[in-house]
Amino acid sequence: MEQWKIVVVACVVIVAVSIYVVYTQVTTPSEPELEESLKEKARKFVEELRSKSSEGYDVREARRLAVKALKAYRQGDYESATKLLDLAIEVLEKAEKIEPKPWRICESNIMINDIPEVEDFVPIGVTYVETEDHVLEYVPDDPNWVQSCFIIVAIGESPDGEHTLLYQGRLPLTCVPCFEEALPGAFRIRLYIDGKWYYPVTFVGPMYYDGEGRQFEHPTVYNYDTTGKYIQTLSYNRERREWIHIIRPLEGEGFRLEMHGYARSTFWMGKMEGPYIVHGAYHNCENIDIWGGFWDVGITTITVEMPDLGSYTFNGTFLFDRAIHRSYPGIGRGAVLSFSCMFIHQDEFDIMLAHSVNPTPKDFPEFQHQAKICFPDRGEWYPLIEFNLTDSGGLQPEKFYLTGTFEAGTVNLTGEVFEFWPTRWGIQKGTWWNHNGKHAWGRAFIRWTGTVTINGETIVVDAVGVGEFTRFQP
Repeated sequence: MEQWKIVVVACVVIVAVSIYVVYTQVTTPSEPELEESLKEKARKFVEELRSKSSEGYDVREARRLAVKALKAYRQGDYESATKLLDLAIEVLEKAEKIEPKPWRICESNIMINDIPEVEDFVPIGVTYVETEDHVLEYVPDDPNWVQSCFIIVAIGESPDGEHTLLYQGRLPLTCVPCFEEALPGAFRIRLYIDGKWYYPVTFVGPMYYDGEGRQFEHPTVYNYDTTGKYIQTLSYNRERREWIHIIRPLEGEGFRLEMHGYARSTFWMGKMEGPYIVHGAYHNCENIDIWGGFWDVGITTITVEMPDLGSYTFNGTFLFDRAIHRSYPGIGRGAVLSFSCMFIHQDEFDIMLAHSVNPTPKDFPEFQHQAKICFPDRGEWYPLIEFNLTDSGGLQPEKFYLTGTFEAGTVNLTGEVFEFWPTRWGIQKGTWWNHNGKHAWGRAFIRWTGTVTINGETIVVDAVGVGEFTRFQP
């Protein structure tokens, strides 16, 4: 009898276990299903995050939780990622709105000629706060900060003249949580060597800061790549006016880049605390983009190790763009129209220029129109009292013409583009004032010829430079 009971209990257990297994197989999502569900939820979250951020809501805590969810997702821990993302969604729903902050603007800051300090490189207390994890974030209660540039562009040539380099680098400040392969806010390093573009590493925020010598000799900002295998750093040696930019694998072999740039000319859009100049009008809302910060221009040596190509050393010129942008007067941002920002370098001089036109019918404050020329070996610099920048027309001009006067001379130059990035600038359609209007953004690497005169002396120009442009066409 006892044996019969044991058999019955065993059968019941077996049936129960079988039912549970079948039930869980039916009701528990498979790993691919869970991943796809998580991606879909993340897509909706990012849309809502961007919408609330543009409307001036405090989304920092929601973003922080979502970034933690993204980290768990990349580690394959979908369950933890889902819990963290659900919490981020809940926090985002309760986010409170922040009022816009006033800011001073002016027509020009061209007469500032200060050497940037570490506080200009990383303006903690003005633009950023440093968290306990040494992450840089925008100051709380100020929704008008819209972009921070830590951008490097360079042109170089090998000592034997047989190899050329064009370089575009950037250290992303913020991390936009995204569970897709294409990460918004991420930046792919761009290298042009001997006629071909390469994209060896993609970096993402957040941006870390070491201003106390924990790991680095000089004040340094740094990021990691999407795989967690690479680090990129940018350090400032104020005493030597040196910018040190390094990309390397955290361990083992791989792509490497080391740049030492020695600044000799500085161009200010505005001190970090203001006032700022007007960069341009947004394409999608009746606000303008105002900006401060500086460009440092000088000479550089860059070494590159490409696993498939070998090692190279290049000498040339660079520009470090340490700009900060705000929306003004309200909250909301878009593509900025229409501006020309560029520098021109030759051994004898550097020219730096920022010029914008107002393509809208609205009477905005005066747009930027400032330029300067520096003669480092002479220890002299001058604002361009008058200058005129024109081009060959269209949404992607191939030629540029610059004429101007300064206290000691004149500028008369023609620039021809020898390389675009991207090769064809993407054309977008529609603005708030013209639904059929078209606009484009892109960079151009330019060779300049012509003359510069100073105190009666004529300098024959054969210079190079880089420009970033947006254009609008009704």
